[in-house]
Amino acid sequence: MCDSLTTIDELPNEILLVIFSYCNVDSLNNSLLVCKRWNIVISQSDILWKELCSSLHETRRLIQVDRKLGRSWQETFKMNYKTNDIKKKWKKGDFSNPKNYQELAPKPVCKMDDESWGEIFQMELDRC
Repeated sequence: MCDSLTTIDELPNEILLVIFSYCNVDSLNNSLLVCKRWNIVISQSDILWKELCSSLHETRRLIQVDRKLGRSWQETFKMNYKTNDIKKKWKKGDFSNPKNYQELAPKPVCKMDDESWGEIFQMELDRC
């Protein structure tokens, strides 16, 4: 039997980052709010945010542009996460041919550049 127990507060930042790397986006955002230390560890981890950016397949071009503009990996991820989700849903046809307003998914649009909208419109034309 151990004489002492280790609490999460005693774990080194490197171990916390390994734990945080298993979190989904919502859990990670919630973890940012737990305490100042977690916020700093998560916010300052380029590795963590870069990995999350690599999962945004629909916005790779936009990510490259944001990085060239000097944005951090965290800022880049937050700017492209919603766009990536919306583009995936458009690609699947979730917003195509609604019979009425109620059939539209909530918030089917977000801020996107001209090229992204062009891709979406082309997807819709290809469906016809």
